[in-house]
Amino acid sequence: MPSQRCPSHTRLRTALSAVLALLALLSAGHATAEPEPLAARVQELLVGAAGGPGRQVSVTVQPSAAQLPPCENPQPFLPRNELPVPGRVAVGVRCEGARTRYLQATVAISAEYPVTRRALSAGEILTADLLELRHGDLGRLPRHAVLDTAQAVGRQLARDLPQGSPLPGNALRSVPLVSRGAQVRVEARASGFVISRDGTALDSGAMGEQVRIRSEAGEVIRARVSGRNLLSVEF
Repeated sequence: MPSQRCPSHTRLRTALSAVLALLALLSAGHATAEPEPLAARVQELLVGAAGGPGRQVSVTVQPSAAQLPPCENPQPFLPRNELPVPGRVAVGVRCEGARTRYLQATVAISAEYPVTRRALSAGEILTADLLELRHGDLGRLPRHAVLDTAQAVGRQLARDLPQGSPLPGNALRSVPLVSRGAQVRVEARASGFVISRDGTALDSGAMGEQVRIRSEAGEVIRARVSGRNLLSVEF
């Protein structure tokens, strides 16, 4: 005659199996989810490194796929001290009494960037009135897009760009605004005063570059190119 199990015994075994399954799920979740202090430290590092005036930065720390022990006193850092860019980035974390570990995080940055105010043709030299600012997700821009208007003004387009186009860095080239031997004007600025003097350029230079100038008195100074045959010195 086959043996019959006691109903209470069966219910006990079922309840025990459910508890063991729940503990297994909780253990697996604890092994993959990043502890709150660790994720917060990583977010703080990336927001501080990627932030700036007018920028909105959001960071999502990806859970670790490995079963790692707790990280005591986490000290996150950026490998090779590289500034974070939109997208996936790697972050190193030094843990007290343990080996350094690496985590993946996703960085999203929203900020202003320059675009063309109208359609521009190859060979045109960019001026501030040819550009306007647009606010958006920097991660959607072409690779190496220029984010600062000052880095584009005075440079020449290597190809046509339609209206509203971001400025790819590889489409811009430097244009000498000062030629060696040219007569130039140097403006010295200090405490709200501007003093100008004439001189002769000893080097050629593009916007923002430093060149040597020989003044009318024979003094050789270094000044930064700020326009066509115009240079500036700040004290």
